[in-house]
Amino acid sequence: FSKSACTIGIIPAAFEYIGIPIKTERGTDHHADFPISEAIKFSGIFSGKDIKYKKKASPAISIGDFTFNASPSKMILSANKITAGKSDMDASGELVNPLAYFSDVKNVTGTININARNVDLNEWMTAGSTNDVSNANAVPMDLSAYKFNAVSTNINAEKVSYGTYQLKNFSLKGNFGLQNLKIDNFSTTID
Repeated sequence: FSKSACTIGIIPAAFEYIGIPIKTERGTDHHADFPISEAIKFSGIFSGKDIKYKKKASPAISIGDFTFNASPSKMILSANKITAGKSDMDASGELVNPLAYFSDVKNVTGTININARNVDLNEWMTAGSTNDVSNANAVPMDLSAYKFNAVSTNINAEKVSYGTYQLKNFSLKGNFGLQNLKIDNFSTTID
């Protein structure tokens, strides 16, 4: 981190806040109204420029510049000049109350924004990939404890390539979570 600090104090209050009861000699401590930002403190900024990643049999990925700010109350990401093979985009987002991910009583909220000039999904698909999935021994996950139910999305792309389809002026706005998806607005033109 270029700027960072980490302080952990009042541990029982932090665990109580995220829904883990702490037993002491006096019994269970209850700190439900105690702000998590007072219980666990950290802050940092992580940034980079001209990052490149290439995995065998996958398109190369590069990020022109990005910044990630983190604190107990909010995490903010900004990434510009992202290329993934033929795809070209910018992305930003924030999560408010990110430590609530570990809680069954608090919610994470936030926003994800993606603005793309071109998205080529064909580069990421492999032949037969949809036929290789088997649910014979699948065990359903209980996601009820994770309340990612207020993350809004704003996705815009000038062009999306998918199979033989060319989608133009693709726009999707909505909210999603681990157990829910709500689309407020979706529009595109298919060529």
